[in-house]
Amino acid sequence: MDPIWLDDRSRTPAQQLSGAIDCDVLVIGAGIVGMSAAWELAAAGRDVVLLEALTVGAGSTTGGSTAKVSALQGTTYSTIAARADLESARTYAQSQVMAVEHLASLVKRVGIDCSMQRRPSWLFAEDERELVALRAEAEVLAQCELDVTTDADPGLPFDVTGTVRLSNQLLIDPVAYLDGLARDFVNLGGRLFERSRVVELDTGDPHRASTQDGGSVRAAHVVVATHFPAFAEGVMFARLKTHREHVLTGPMPPGTQLRDMYVGVGSDTPALRPVPGAQGPVLMVSGAPFSPGSTSAAVRLSDLVHWAQDRMPAYDVQRQWSAQDHDSPDRLPFIGEMRPITRPGSGVWGATGFGGWGIANGVLSGVLLRDMILDSDDGGALLSGQGRGWRDLFTLRRGRWLAEGTQIAKQGRTFVSNAVAGRVGAASTAALPDSPERLAPGESGRFQQGADVVAAYRDRAGALHQVSATCTHMGCLVDLDETSETWQCPCHGSRFDLSGAVVEGPATSPLRPVRTD
Repeated sequence: MDPIWLDDRSRTPAQQLSGAIDCDVLVIGAGIVGMSAAWELAAAGRDVVLLEALTVGAGSTTGGSTAKVSALQGTTYSTIAARADLESARTYAQSQVMAVEHLASLVKRVGIDCSMQRRPSWLFAEDERELVALRAEAEVLAQCELDVTTDADPGLPFDVTGTVRLSNQLLIDPVAYLDGLARDFVNLGGRLFERSRVVELDTGDPHRASTQDGGSVRAAHVVVATHFPAFAEGVMFARLKTHREHVLTGPMPPGTQLRDMYVGVGSDTPALRPVPGAQGPVLMVSGAPFSPGSTSAAVRLSDLVHWAQDRMPAYDVQRQWSAQDHDSPDRLPFIGEMRPITRPGSGVWGATGFGGWGIANGVLSGVLLRDMILDSDDGGALLSGQGRGWRDLFTLRRGRWLAEGTQIAKQGRTFVSNAVAGRVGAASTAALPDSPERLAPGESGRFQQGADVVAAYRDRAGALHQVSATCTHMGCLVDLDETSETWQCPCHGSRFDLSGAVVEGPATSPLRPVRTD
């Protein structure tokens, strides 16, 4: 199902790009990073073109976000302190506080109706093992000078062993926020095009992007805001780990009055937040993380529903969707030049690796990318001390070699098992019939057909869907996410609808269709 944020949405779609145009800055992708960067640069007087493959909000991870905009982020700070150092955690904290306040100021400045509320943000532990992690996080948070309190009563309808609280964080409707920013971006002179998927980026002088329907844009700077970088990746495919989480919504259970945002510190403990609803408050529960293709999405969805209804038996789940994010080895985002070592000064920029905290980091990325682009145009004279500190913290140039080496090795094993070994074993699963035509309704699988591997699924209505199983990004084999009825790549997270059309990158080309006659 579609995220709740898309209900009763009213907007005029932007036109599709046709022909060839020029600009100062091209931004590819109109999620939180792309929209933030485009607005910031347009407000600074730059001529900006923003291309979105689908539509604003509906085509991005931002549209499926739970939109908890908080500097309190699970066990992020203790992880950064362990994998990088305490000073990095402190600098990260400063950037997140700025991002929360900057978003709040933009809502007021632009006049965006996105149901923004100032609410406390909570971390909670449910057992003694989680309590150890909570206390470790609280210790680092105090050293990062975040004004947190511990062991207050969060008012949750289940028992907890400990809490951490940070006041004055934000809850928003992320799609309404994007819509408001998009309107003002156009008012500032920015040019927005939807249904304009970029399929090729020629990074030269100037850069030139081509869309699937023949449009093109030339620009001195390009911001790749496609979540997982689709172009000029800078070996991002080996440095990022993809994960998805399910999201549930349903009426607030009787007797439960939750007004804040709540995040569990356990590796599998969900998060909760309220959402205003036409028929009364709605409770949103998110979690059950999984790597695409490695674990059944349906099993993880069942795990999340069980967690929620075990603690709140009256919780009636009425809607479900899932959203995707990417983790960096040290839990710090990558923001800045996409190839700072091999092509410094090329004018190709990006941001990714938000680890589930994309709204705050997307806003941060917009501000920092604006400053870095303006600074590069001015010969390096604009960035202040704090801006330079953030640039150096988030640069793709950094290397935490112990953490990076471990993650790169894991990603390598995933690639080999899905792009090489997966082909060898494509037709070796005894539980599957010997051909796609024999699949029962609800069944899916991969089948060897000559030199190709075919992904096949017979839907509940009995229709058979077949596509080449070879992901068009780097050649891994896709399989079915049964909860969303999409093909998913286990290596880098590309997703395709049942016909093979791209739903989510980094892939930019559809899966090859397979004839069924």
